[in-house]
Amino acid sequence: MTTTVPHRREALLAREVAGEVVVLDLEARRMHTLNATAAFIFEEIDGRRTAEEIACSLAEAFDVDRCVAERDTEGLLDRLRELEIVL
Repeated sequence: MTTTVPHRREALLAREVAGEVVVLDLEARRMHTLNATAAFIFEEIDGRRTAEEIACSLAEAFDVDRCVAERDTEGLLDRLRELEIVL
């Protein structure tokens, strides 16, 4: 598990709509919908917590095995980096 500290890119708006979190990327003019797990991880990205700390919070909040939480956290962070939502 990486000890990097992910940061959200500026020019993003996040809102809860109909039980899902919608992220609006104002620069790219794109909208992304996050499920409950992805929304939790996204909300934990505050520029202070490491990926490992976020995974620990996920494991506790969703009562899942830490290895599963680490895999899911890393997978989502990789995808958000690809979309240039997270740096």
